[in-house]
Amino acid sequence: MKVNYLATAAIVLAAAGSSAGATTVTFSGGTTAGSTYTESGFAFANFTSTNGQCGPDAPCMMLNPQASTTMTLVGGGTFSLTQLGVNFQGTGGRNPSSFSITGYVDSTVQSVITITESLFSQHHYRDIDLASVFNTYFSHVTSVVFAGLVNANVRVDNILAEADDNDNNVPETPLPATGLLLVGALGAASALRRRQKTQG
Repeated sequence: MKVNYLATAAIVLAAAGSSAGATTVTFSGGTTAGSTYTESGFAFANFTSTNGQCGPDAPCMMLNPQASTTMTLVGGGTFSLTQLGVNFQGTGGRNPSSFSITGYVDSTVQSVITITESLFSQHHYRDIDLASVFNTYFSHVTSVVFAGLVNANVRVDNILAEADDNDNNVPETPLPATGLLLVGALGAASALRRRQKTQG
């Protein structure tokens, strides 16, 4: 009976993997324009950053009118986005600055949030918990598009996101190590069984 428990425990340990947990994207990798920026397992296509008026730290993502940046998980798969920091720079007396965030599952829109300057103070950085403020967040999406609207003059930073447990993500325990763990556990189970036979 002990052999069965030991073998079962070894197989469970060998097969188990843990999730990476939520991470905050801070755009600390320097400024860039129109290229793909990668940080903490996330990629931002057509990305533009700035060091100016970012809030507590720089650089940050910059959204101007009709500019858009697409966030995906490196290697593909789904993720959730729950929070981000925003700083509106104002529009010099024109209509309020605004931008939209659209979550997609493949090519299907999951949800859209429009964030306008009138909801928050101008030139004042604020971390926004999407569920608290908008009663929704982006859950199990394949991409998120940040799009500057007509008068956009916005800085975005400190995006809190978490990769889902996707099959095509690299497991935290590499397969060779898992295989060695399984072989070792089966060897221990075999030795225990032989020992029980010689004692009995």
